[in-house]
Amino acid sequence: MLVAAWSKFIGANLMLNPKLLPDGLGVMASNLRLGYGDLRAWNAANTVVTTGGATPLISAYRMNRATVSDTSAWIQWTVDVDVVRSLIGNDSTEEIYFTGDGAPKLTNNAIGLPAAPGPAATRSLGIPAPSVQMALPTVLVAGAGATESRVYVDTFYNDVNRESAPGISRSVSVAGGSTMNLTGLAAAPGGTHGINRRRIYCSTDGGDFLLVVEQASASTTATDNLARGAVLQSGGDIAYPAWLEPPVGLKGLIGLWNGMIGGFTGKSFAVCVPYKPWAWPVEYQDSVYDDIVGTGKWRQSWVLLTTSAPIVITGSSPDSLSQDPVPFNQACVSKRSVVSVGFGVAWASPDGLCFIGDQGPRIVTEGILSPEQWQALVPSTIIGSRIERYYYGAYNDGTSKAFMIDLLNPTGIIFLTQGARGVFYDPISDRLYLQDTGNTIKRWNGGAAQSCTFKTGVKRHPQPTNPGYGMVVSDLPISVVVRLYALLLQSGGTYVWTEVFNRTVTSGQPFALPAGYLAQDFQAEITTTAPVQALLIAEDVGDII
Repeated sequence: MLVAAWSKFIGANLMLNPKLLPDGLGVMASNLRLGYGDLRAWNAANTVVTTGGATPLISAYRMNRATVSDTSAWIQWTVDVDVVRSLIGNDSTEEIYFTGDGAPKLTNNAIGLPAAPGPAATRSLGIPAPSVQMALPTVLVAGAGATESRVYVDTFYNDVNRESAPGISRSVSVAGGSTMNLTGLAAAPGGTHGINRRRIYCSTDGGDFLLVVEQASASTTATDNLARGAVLQSGGDIAYPAWLEPPVGLKGLIGLWNGMIGGFTGKSFAVCVPYKPWAWPVEYQDSVYDDIVGTGKWRQSWVLLTTSAPIVITGSSPDSLSQDPVPFNQACVSKRSVVSVGFGVAWASPDGLCFIGDQGPRIVTEGILSPEQWQALVPSTIIGSRIERYYYGAYNDGTSKAFMIDLLNPTGIIFLTQGARGVFYDPISDRLYLQDTGNTIKRWNGGAAQSCTFKTGVKRHPQPTNPGYGMVVSDLPISVVVRLYALLLQSGGTYVWTEVFNRTVTSGQPFALPAGYLAQDFQAEITTTAPVQALLIAEDVGDII
């Protein structure tokens, strides 16, 4: 009679009693590659870049995103950094924006490479407005028209045609047609803003601010000779919110939709003017009740993960965003655990791995890990990414490890021996890269074959028996370590799990099992480098064949 057949390997469930596990679930699954149904391993991660140096590097980004490559154009940081790629059409410089390394910055492949580590050079993302009010304008040549009210403002303009918010306005009443001397203009600030020009605008009798003059930023005087040009876009009235620099301490930069980029600091969140990542009006900022820990998005839903419940932000433009608090009291305990996938957002909470998408929120690990078992993974250390449609979560419980779980169909969890202190998912190649010890970058599944191990649930036979034969089912040459455990009655009247067989099996032929005991409950552990479809144990060889 067939005693036990173990197959359909889909992961581990640590919460259920091993006797209650359905076929395919075990009490341990290490390095198992999901999706195939059989027992097969992920390949090892192989080193593709070594940067050297003693400082731990924990964030990475690869430029040259139009080309599939493991080695080209890597930038790494020693801090947790969030990167957003520009929306500039035909951008040969591959401009990127990032937060986490001091004030928000930008770099590109012209100034940022070669990295050493971190970008070779960066620029400030925001452009400061003139900080000093110009002197009261004076009449150069008086006009003959009726008295009119003029309001003058100036802005800074940089070498890539990005404009600041206007400085402090100056008002004056003069006769219509008068030309004016404009003096006492603020000196351009130092730093890496790239400021090289100044623009001066004038609003007459409450009208739009129109361009008066554009000139070198070093000049602190100008003339209003009555020429008028384009309308000021970067501030001035309610229709044009001021293009301020990004909020101090902004982090968690994320590309949203319709040209918007978002970020947060404390309990506040903010978005930029669409397609203008240097411009962050105060009108486009708002706050929630609890501190924001991390953010993610799916479709046109921006999820703010807080120290309490999530908030979902929706809206087509910065001035139409609305908050939808989610009745799901699962805080985010690790900013770096947050992963955005096309169908939702996942994050680590105190009780398990959580997910929110079109079907609402849920705890993905519920019924697979108890809250106490989840806490043993130290969720505050989790660093998340994606592998195909699966969630990859590196964690550190004293040793760098990881786990994997299917976000759409979370039947079991896989534990991985390869951890990371930083991750980067490259969408052009659908490859995951890991930052590992020694300041290396490794490509997930890019190396040599490694072994996977699966420890089954418990199979109970109708009556005590002594299996005589076993067989590993595989289509390939194998070298499989098989361990068989039986629940044996001891002399003291107690039952103890006992290893009754431990051998490396090298063929798909039946093999003999030891005699000399009777048991009803059996459990097996299989370690293999080649795909295995099943392990069978039976009382007689004919029962297997």
